[in-house]
Amino acid sequence: MSEINQIVGEYDKVRRQTVKIANLFEEKDWLKQSMADASPIRWHLGHTSWFFDHFVLKNHVKNYQSPGKKYDFFFNSYYNLAGKMLARNLRGSDITLTLGEMMNYRTMIDKKILDFLVSQKKIKNHHLKKVIILGLNHEQQHQELMLMDTKNLLFGKKKKISKRKNRKLSNQLVKNKWMNFKEGVYQIGYHGKKFCYDNELPNHKVYLKKFSISTKLVNNEEYLGFIEDRGYSRPELWLSDGWDFIKKNKIRCPLYWFKENGKFFRYTLYGVEHLKLKEPVSHISYYEAYAYARWKKKRLPLESELEIYGKKFKIEGNFLEDNLYEPSQELKDSCFGNLWQHTSSPYQPYPGYHHSYDAIGEYNGKFMNNQMVLKGGSAITPKDHIRNSYRNFFYPHQRWMYSGIRLAKHL
Repeated sequence: MSEINQIVGEYDKVRRQTVKIANLFEEKDWLKQSMADASPIRWHLGHTSWFFDHFVLKNHVKNYQSPGKKYDFFFNSYYNLAGKMLARNLRGSDITLTLGEMMNYRTMIDKKILDFLVSQKKIKNHHLKKVIILGLNHEQQHQELMLMDTKNLLFGKKKKISKRKNRKLSNQLVKNKWMNFKEGVYQIGYHGKKFCYDNELPNHKVYLKKFSISTKLVNNEEYLGFIEDRGYSRPELWLSDGWDFIKKNKIRCPLYWFKENGKFFRYTLYGVEHLKLKEPVSHISYYEAYAYARWKKKRLPLESELEIYGKKFKIEGNFLEDNLYEPSQELKDSCFGNLWQHTSSPYQPYPGYHHSYDAIGEYNGKFMNNQMVLKGGSAITPKDHIRNSYRNFFYPHQRWMYSGIRLAKHL
């Protein structure tokens, strides 16, 4: 298969997947947002199209005429060098752009991109090829965001998208084990010739003291023990900022848990369910993960430790392609899928990292402060999007992402 045909095929696959995810939900729920951190489906569909409009068509196609400045304003996210943008908390407001206009915009961008690609025998411009592939990976990130953002919106209505699809579970539970690693110098960061984000570079050496990683994620039953032992009422377990945050926001359990008649229930995309004790606990903030680890007299892993652990496994697990859309009971030891795993590492540049000074350079580098690294992917991450070197990042108080807990300990 030629390089062009390969890119065309990947473009078509990714763009179709995004619309498939949108169609899981009623169109009236495409327009609203639950909070400033979460964007409506309409905006995600428009923004992922705007990326190709602005960074590919405008910069690389002769005589291309953009459909209008309003699309730049509505669908720019945080690229300040690309111009003015709609405030993040207003993405669900009644903007002067209908759903039909947005979908027509998306269709037009697809036609322009595919016509351009088909007209090329080979993409000689290395930067252009890099931007197109970045755009597809960027869209896969938004596929995950669409699901987590809309789940947060529907939580207040307790709406469901379909009946739960369960994996066939083994009669015998996989037991937790601890995998030990020797003290020494290890290599982390991306090493290869395929796509990666700039924040995964450069590949470099780290020195680690001997450590051990749990082979299983913390499950609901284990986390329930933390709650029943008054974990949310014991300041000695919490970071100072975390304690202030849960007190101010009256947080007493993970996001999407609630209590009725003395029993915990959990909201999922399949509606309200009894708490499934053997499934991994999800929608946990860094603050909560830290407090739980301290309660267990363990700790959260460094991102370097989790990456070394991940090298022991193939990239297998519960991903977007499984169409479960929720974490499931673990069937075997792994480091990937189901839930993003909190680390104790702040999101900082690797030694020797640098980013460009153009708008594309705003993609990762400018967010390298006050956030924490998570690794491993989740049940709503496309499988071909994840790598062992992948670095996700969120603020320590955030909980609406598909996040869980894997413990580590010193040896």
